Amino acid sequence: MNNEWHRTFRNRMHDFEAWHMAPLGTVLVSIKVRVSSGCFHREHSPRAYTLIDKQMSELVMHDEFTFEEHESGPELLVFVAAVTAGISLAKSIIDL
Repeated sequence: MNNEWHRTFRNRMHDFEAWHMAPLGTVLVSIKVRVSSGCFHREHSPRAYTLIDKQMSELVMHDEFTFEEHESGPELLVFVAAVTAGISLAKSIIDL
């Protein structure tokens, strides 16, 4: 089970890198928001996804991130540059 999760995660990260040109000097980061119980599908959390979709539509860095939906909670795959950019991005994601 654990090996399957690692393989799936590694493939998801690889696919994101393959479909997006990584800006020079960046690293790929996965930011996962987990729910404490239950699942986090659109049909089970419509109000949450209304807020998420609104925030996602306002972001301008569409080539530098992707949003993944999972039963256990949403995940953002993001290219992060320097420490300053990472802090700014972290604040934006926390606000999201």
